[in-house]
Amino acid sequence: MTTSGRSWLEALAAHPVFRDEGACAADPTRRNQLLAVRGTELIVVVQNEVRLTSLAHAKRALSGADAAPPLPFKVLASDTLDFPITGLAVNPTGKLLAIYGTHEVVMAILPRRGYLQQVGAACAVKALRVGAYYHAPHGCAPIAQVAWHPLGRDGASLLVLTDDALLREYDVLRDLDEPQQTIACVPDAGKAHAALSAEDEDASCAVAFALGDAALAGASDAPDACAPWLLLTLFVLMRNGDVWAVCPVLPKAAAVPRATVHALARADAPSDLARRYAADLARQLGAAPDAGADTSLDDAAGAAHGTAHVVAPASVPHRVAPQGPFLQRPAPVERSDEVPPVASDLFFTRIPPPPGTRAAPLDVLGVGTRDGGVQLGLLAQPIAPRWLQRTPPAAPTPPALVMYESIALPLEAPAQPLAALQEANVLQFVLDPLYPDTVLVTHLRGVHRIALRWAAPLLDALAAGADHAAALVERGVHSEVTCLATTADAHGTAPVVGAALVHDVYLSYTLFAITSDTQLVALEFALRTAPADVPTADVAMAPAYATLLDGGAFAPPAFPARAAPPPGAAHARLAASAEALRAFGGAAEQVRARMRDVVGAARHTQGRVERQVQEMQRQVEQLAEAARRIDALGAAALPARLARLEAAQRASIARTDALLQQLMDEHQPQLSVHERRWLSELERMAREFGVGDAPRAAAREQLHKLEHQLEVLRPSFPRFAARQRDAAPHGQRLGTAQLQRVEALLANEARLLAQARAKMQWIQQALASG
Repeated sequence: MTTSGRSWLEALAAHPVFRDEGACAADPTRRNQLLAVRGTELIVVVQNEVRLTSLAHAKRALSGADAAPPLPFKVLASDTLDFPITGLAVNPTGKLLAIYGTHEVVMAILPRRGYLQQVGAACAVKALRVGAYYHAPHGCAPIAQVAWHPLGRDGASLLVLTDDALLREYDVLRDLDEPQQTIACVPDAGKAHAALSAEDEDASCAVAFALGDAALAGASDAPDACAPWLLLTLFVLMRNGDVWAVCPVLPKAAAVPRATVHALARADAPSDLARRYAADLARQLGAAPDAGADTSLDDAAGAAHGTAHVVAPASVPHRVAPQGPFLQRPAPVERSDEVPPVASDLFFTRIPPPPGTRAAPLDVLGVGTRDGGVQLGLLAQPIAPRWLQRTPPAAPTPPALVMYESIALPLEAPAQPLAALQEANVLQFVLDPLYPDTVLVTHLRGVHRIALRWAAPLLDALAAGADHAAALVERGVHSEVTCLATTADAHGTAPVVGAALVHDVYLSYTLFAITSDTQLVALEFALRTAPADVPTADVAMAPAYATLLDGGAFAPPAFPARAAPPPGAAHARLAASAEALRAFGGAAEQVRARMRDVVGAARHTQGRVERQVQEMQRQVEQLAEAARRIDALGAAALPARLARLEAAQRASIARTDALLQQLMDEHQPQLSVHERRWLSELERMAREFGVGDAPRAAAREQLHKLEHQLEVLRPSFPRFAARQRDAAPHGQRLGTAQLQRVEALLANEARLLAQARAKMQWIQQALASG
């Protein structure tokens, strides 16, 4: 906490990295991702500049005194970044950064630690264009989404999806110009359609893709046999809302978990081609070395242990076949019958079952539309691999998606029609890295959080049986939707154009989002606490308040049914006989019994009323006593206690920050003598050339002097060159290599002559002495 009372996250909004002196270069009506995180470093695009700063350095500076020191940042400068930037993506190793626009993709090498100590605001980086032939402003399809494949070897597999439903995979460490593989996400992708229907165009226009869950799909104890194929599955969303699946999708050079390959080998293959594909991976696994962790960057997660380097199997010569579109049952709820929904983004998450159970996990696929709708569905069956064959099976069954819930986010303005909202709004998902049942949604008016509260009860119900699951669905357990931030005000709306979640021991569990007007939204979340195991006691604990109504809810007394008169009794004449008198006595006895029942019920009801009156008086007295205690506690003890708790909390946070800083200092020792000399030399150069008006004036005068001397000497350059040509004849001029060989031969001859002269002198001395 700062001494002014603001947290460092609130003060971070004034960081100079977010300073924008002009209009925003991003187009808020398109898909944008202008914010990325690498460990504890923040990468953001402001005024079409890629800026990099350290959040850990900012927290240390802003958590100190009120007058915080200047917060540095660097601009990643390169001549290749000459296009409007729409997105950033950091590769899994934290060394490479994908920078893309509407038609261009560039791969940049991120600087290592110590970049903040460099002189100057710009940091020159090496940036190379990716697929210049396929991604260009003229004649090429626009880019829909760019992401790094988590299974790429050395984190070098870059996936680029274009609007024509073609997915290209580039290995940026081997070939930047040609893709390693091109995958058609729909049949006849990339070809022009003869139909002029807008529906057909939307059905073949891709907007986003999502990869299978890499955390649990390869588990060796997967309950269903085809679960490992989920790791190799790609989900693609079309503009009209159709979802297609492509399986298997594996980078050409991949690092695959060994558990996944073993699970593929053990599982029952759905076809001969799938069996051949899994056997090829298993055969490579025997000779593949383990991929070690990358320790070149402290806060970059390298390749995980237990993975093996393999190559995408070439034993299956056929191309992978897209599967779909998914059958969505029941059909999603549309917000308007006149304006069709336009899909914007999708996400896939796998929710594991509770520990200790053998239930199958939930595979959740969510689709977001521009009108604020979010459709949540479950995969009805595992995705199986499929390839294009010359004799395809007759009418293959498309995969099914069981729609569980339709959510409508409140995004419409009172005077804004739905068509205008769809044109201006772009809805994007951000998966929670800690909790798979939570997803964040960024849109035109802020950020929402969707918590799938029905996932855990549904898993328990599925483990208990299908009847329990059906009852749960009928009961209608819904997701919890929470508005985290609102960017709309009286002056208009500022769409969120980038968001990322950070979970770090020093930076905590925080959401960072940036709006189109370069305003930062930073929210710190609370971690979930596991419920403690409550021991069961044999003796029940007595309640704190004992009510007088021990019987629970009051049940009115039941009266016996009224006896029906014998048939024809109303019309028969009463004769004075023994039978008539006995019947009359029985009827009178029934009337007296009913009267006794009525009197007893009245007494029971009156007693219940008296007990309720007494209970109400007791409750009013207890409520008055509680109100008096609350007033007494709030008037004197509560504010002081809250102040003590707040002071203790601040002291605890300060001690924790100091301990973390000490641990970081021990982990990264002080600068060496050579580093201090180098920094001193940089400071001297900065004082000499870049700080103050006098050094700049002296440097400018020195530059003018050197330019004048160069202009004076320039006319003599031709005469000097002609003199050199005249000194050596044209036919005798030698090159550098030839001249070196001639000099070597001359040196050898000189050495031989020296040896011969020494021998002659020795002979002369021997003759003279003899």
